[in-house]
Amino acid sequence: FSSCVAVSLAFTCSYLIWYGLGRFFIESLRMDSLMLGNIRVAQLVSIAMIITGIVLIIVFNRGSKFKNLYNNASETIDAQKS
Repeated sequence: FSSCVAVSLAFTCSYLIWYGLGRFFIESLRMDSLMLGNIRVAQLVSIAMIITGIVLIIVFNRGSKFKNLYNNASETIDAQKS
């Protein structure tokens, strides 16, 4: 990714995580919430936001699986030339 896209992605992921955390705790204070069993629906959405942010950070920080293959192949070719 370009640096601009990487910064935007990092900001978006951190926003999802921090907003989800804040919203989770704020929604626990509300008295008139929509419930699904014993948990509030808004808290489920917050948990989904937190998980999405974490998964996106993990996926995009892993990098390309082909990048190392390309680097190893070029090092092998350079070593054979020497």
